[in-house]
Amino acid sequence: MKSDSIDKKSQESEKLYRMLFDHSMDGIMLTDPKKGGRILSANPAACHMLGWTEEELIGKGWKDILFDPEDPSLSSLLDERARFGAAKAEITYRRKDGTTFPGEVSTSIFFDTNGEPRVVAIMRDVTERKQAEMALCESESSRKVAEAREAERKRLLDVLDKLPAMIALLTPDHRIALINRNLRERFGEPRGRHCYEYCFGNPGPCEFCEAYKVLETGQPHNWEVTTPDGSVLDVYDIPFTDIDGSSMILEMDIDITKRKKAEKILKKARNDLEEKVKQRTEELEKAYYSLKESREGLLKLKEWLTLETGNGILLLMKDTGLMNCIVFLDLSLKKLK
Repeated sequence: MKSDSIDKKSQESEKLYRMLFDHSMDGIMLTDPKKGGRILSANPAACHMLGWTEEELIGKGWKDILFDPEDPSLSSLLDERARFGAAKAEITYRRKDGTTFPGEVSTSIFFDTNGEPRVVAIMRDVTERKQAEMALCESESSRKVAEAREAERKRLLDVLDKLPAMIALLTPDHRIALINRNLRERFGEPRGRHCYEYCFGNPGPCEFCEAYKVLETGQPHNWEVTTPDGSVLDVYDIPFTDIDGSSMILEMDIDITKRKKAEKILKKARNDLEEKVKQRTEELEKAYYSLKESREGLLKLKEWLTLETGNGILLLMKDTGLMNCIVFLDLSLKKLK
């Protein structure tokens, strides 16, 4: 009776083991360590995972067909199991078709009812988990990049807001990525508009615009433009690479309307002065020629003979038969001069 009871329990245990073995979602494999790890049995999950049938696996050495021999985790796994009788690790599995996938393995050595050493390996495909971890990591990286980008933009905007110029970041498709306080106060919020709509109210790119030359040349460019309200802007465009590597244009506009008006006034004043100088020069030339003629007349006086008397000057004519003509001038005439 006692023997029958033991046999019954053994059968029940065997049946339970077989149920767990066949229906486990993890791969389970039993090997013989005395014969180089020869596979004794493999459950359906292991066969599906590796692409082999159980008949194909039985009798083969597990190390030769199941794992990537270049995976350093394999050597560490075997060393740990040899020391402690059990080990667990992440490892790279190899399918029948040669493709590989990431997995986990828990393996231990035990002795069967006959006292023979056996190795059990429980295998799990962690491809989906790895993909989820990678996606999460990429998502986290993307989030950090986005946060870093936003922080960088905020720092940039804080600096740009302090500058006296109007500044914008333009994309290659004429979108406005960022504007500073001065530009916002001048033209308002962009609200997704293109730069030609925002600044000039045009339905398409402006024919006179020179900003996008910098994307072709890679060099800064300076030009002037007149806005619809008559203001004149001195424009500086500089090639700019965003934190994500995309090409943009950093544009800085300086309102030079007052300077232009002052230059116009100054130019008119200079022209007026030049005209006055020209007129004055002509007047001086006329005066010069007049004085020159007077000098020539005075030289003729040298032909006169001058005699000074007590009360005046006696002038005697020398020529033209006027020797008998005597002119007397009172000295008081000198005083009048």
